[in-house]
Amino acid sequence: MEKILHVLCACFGMAAWLAVNGCWIELPLLVSVMPESWNLASHMSIIIQCANIGPLVITLLDMYCPSRLKLKPLIYILLLIGLCAQFLMFFFWNDTVEINGSSYSVPFLFFSLPLHSLTVLPQFLSSPL
Repeated sequence: MEKILHVLCACFGMAAWLAVNGCWIELPLLVSVMPESWNLASHMSIIIQCANIGPLVITLLDMYCPSRLKLKPLIYILLLIGLCAQFLMFFFWNDTVEINGSSYSVPFLFFSLPLHSLTVLPQFLSSPL
């Protein structure tokens, strides 16, 4: 039973990073379509680092107002946000926005933030605080 538990924990940890790794694997295909070209990698790195703010906020909430932090509704809300972000990214990933005369793939970057944020939070919320 203990070996099965270790395998399941490892699968849970690996599954959480599929969204991030999937974006990096698709990067050679994305740069040929997105207006940022190879600068898209640096934009994605910044988005991934911004996603690490979520665990910091959860830690601060747990430290300073633990009675107000309810994990069960929070997990459901995060899953709903992730589902909506993936659904909307399906339709708008290749749309661009013109800012100061240059095209940017703002919808792709905007919808990838919740997906990368959800990569970090499930492992954090399931571990003992």
